[in-house]
Amino acid sequence: MLNEKRVKHMVKLASYEGKDGAEEIKIYSYFRKDYVGYNVLISLLWITLGYLALIGMIGLALVERILENLSFTNAVALIAAVVVGYILVMLLYGVGVASSYIKKHQHAKNHVKKYLRDLEILERMYEREEA
Repeated sequence: MLNEKRVKHMVKLASYEGKDGAEEIKIYSYFRKDYVGYNVLISLLWITLGYLALIGMIGLALVERILENLSFTNAVALIAAVVVGYILVMLLYGVGVASSYIKKHQHAKNHVKKYLRDLEILERMYEREEA
């Protein structure tokens, strides 16, 4: 005979596995430092590509004005502004992304721990029924 409480518990666990559970279990399988580091690195690579594309588009749009006012000091100032802008964007975005991925890992960790506790409860239900 089916135990209604156990079936409800199994449905709850299966529902979690079908929704967010698969992704959260995958996230939880990484150490926090590895998960955050990998995702921050990927994000910073994409930001670098985006920054280069933006600078390229701005440079193409303003190429005539840049060439008219080009001197050694202006060139150095322009390059310094681009480099400082890049460093600031990378720092601000890197900190924001790291914070976001730390929270995401912690959220997944909490949910997976609850899921594992529920699995233990289900296992104990089976053991009681067998005894």
